[in-house]
Amino acid sequence: MRPSGDRDALSRCRFTGTRHIWIENSDVDLNLGGRRGFAAAVAFRRSPLQELIEPPGHQRGPAKWHGDQVLLSKYNGNVCGAFRLGIDVEGFLFFERNVAPQPLRSNEVVEDESWHVVVCSYDGEELSIFLDGVLCASEQSGSQLDEEETPLLIGSNLLR
Repeated sequence: MRPSGDRDALSRCRFTGTRHIWIENSDVDLNLGGRRGFAAAVAFRRSPLQELIEPPGHQRGPAKWHGDQVLLSKYNGNVCGAFRLGIDVEGFLFFERNVAPQPLRSNEVVEDESWHVVVCSYDGEELSIFLDGVLCASEQSGSQLDEEETPLLIGSNLLR
């Protein structure tokens, strides 16, 4: 993902005082609706889960997000958004768009605490996850609605 114009990517990052960073103007600049293709790469180190996370409000109960470690997200709960990339509570990478089928899960657990690079991509027809350069999951995925409200967040989901 590339920032528009000549601005440096770091100048577009805004710290919110919480545990995530959002990218300025990503709500409209990164509209990924329809069958628009994209790819994103993230370097990460899996942190061991200390305790389950109790999400607020409508996500309480047996929500699928308890304990997920979100790496990159342009997603607002189950309301709207474009995609979400992270590690689920069992240690599998997941990549989902706001369209069925979802989510795509890697075929292997990310076990250790060493650094890795994950690439998620959508080419207009297929979702794919690559871990350290190796394809670890892919499946067909259809078109989704345009979405110009949810910003891109690093390290969190948007919970409005």
